[in-house]
Amino acid sequence: MIDDRRRLGAELRQSLSLLGLTALTLLASIAFGLLVGQLR
Repeated sequence: MIDDRRRLGAELRQSLSLLGLTALTLLASIAFGLLVGQLR
């Protein structure tokens, strides 16, 4: 039972980090777009 919980936690952490990475990339692209828009 403890092993299942540990594996679930690992999967949750992995999906969270993946989600965070996606959000970070999205924010970076939006910021880059705004920056380019301001320069033009």
